[in-house]
Amino acid sequence: MKKRFIFTLTILTTTCWITASQLYDIVWNKYETDITDLANRGVVKWYPDWTFKPDQWITRAEMLKIALLASNTEIQEREEECFPDVNTWERFHNIVCTAKDIWTIQWYPDWTFKPNKNVTYVEWLKIWMESFKINTKKTKSNYRYEKYLNFADENSIFSKYSLYPEQELTRGMMAHLAVSLINWKAENRNQQPWYPSIWCNKKKPSTTPSSIMIDWIERHFITKIWNSYSQSKPAKLIFAFHGRTQPYDALWYYNIERKWDGNSIIIYPAWLPEEWPQRNRMNPWDKVSALRDYKLFDEILKEISENYCIDLSQVYVVWHSLWWRFTSMLWCARWAQIHWIWIVGWSPMTFPTCSAPISAIIFHNPNDPLAWYAWWEEIRNKIVKQNQCSNETENYKNSYDMDCVKYKNCLPWSNVVFCKYYEWWHNRPNWAAEMMYEFWKKE
Repeated sequence: MKKRFIFTLTILTTTCWITASQLYDIVWNKYETDITDLANRGVVKWYPDWTFKPDQWITRAEMLKIALLASNTEIQEREEECFPDVNTWERFHNIVCTAKDIWTIQWYPDWTFKPNKNVTYVEWLKIWMESFKINTKKTKSNYRYEKYLNFADENSIFSKYSLYPEQELTRGMMAHLAVSLINWKAENRNQQPWYPSIWCNKKKPSTTPSSIMIDWIERHFITKIWNSYSQSKPAKLIFAFHGRTQPYDALWYYNIERKWDGNSIIIYPAWLPEEWPQRNRMNPWDKVSALRDYKLFDEILKEISENYCIDLSQVYVVWHSLWWRFTSMLWCARWAQIHWIWIVGWSPMTFPTCSAPISAIIFHNPNDPLAWYAWWEEIRNKIVKQNQCSNETENYKNSYDMDCVKYKNCLPWSNVVFCKYYEWWHNRPNWAAEMMYEFWKKE
């Protein structure tokens, strides 16, 4: 018998009840389905103006009430204060004290709870899992939230690559995470540790996709499917973006095939114009948050995942030269889809807002006349900061005579490796494919 976990989201003292369809501010919101799911349970309270305010931050006290009610935890009456900043007359006093009594929450070094502070992703995750009494495996990591992130990922509740651990949550994000965890708990699902696409276990397409229409323009790409691919086992998906002067059909360009002859699919998209060397990936008026060929990535990913069995937690990107600029922006703009990147050569650029860290191995020739070493340092510092690594490094051993270092103390699953090579100037190094593959295995 399935259990239903009911919870109430209370923000204002005065509330009113309406149907989900009347919440006009969730229409077209990316979390509309999740918010509607909560509303259809008949348990969500919202603002008197009939809005849900999905983009508004949620506080620690608000989130705590939802977690306790969702897990059917009885809230105890308390007459005394349990934190100096949680007064007995405040509406969330009993909620916070109940959570403290059952060790669901921790306090700050000054012994305060900070009820009005915005809650972060990992704080939410820890509190909800402990409220649901979910047993997590201990890890040797110094990162105290890693076991919660691992459990969520391994049980396909949501991917550990989805957000920065310290990302503050909006009400919409909370709805998405809450629905995912509540459904998992209610159904006691035991899924495989991957995020399969909708085409798994269905019949393989009779023809391999090679083009797609985007804004009335036919865009071409090559789809390389290995012989060991199976419709019953989700495959890795690798996007390989060519440089400005190389054609997209130069499959030898990265030599990825010689190391990835396994359960994987490799996509080689073509830039515009296809027939001239000076190709581009954006229109002159595009903003960094909405480049033209983000849609190219989106539509190819959609096409492949709707026709092949793909592990959506194993979508990788490799690129060279000018397309470092595009793909770095793509990574930030599509952080929820891309989980590892491999880079050969780059130049400075403006990043859009990134919302998650990413693992990266980067190759650069210090004598490259087209991509200067100072540029390399600029971008390296950006990614190291993005992944919250320290400035300390250690030697990254390899068998290919590359001078590589790995940055220490990065966020979980967000390793950064930088390698110097000295052949071919601006071209990719001879053993890049092998290094990429070994980096992937270590990750």
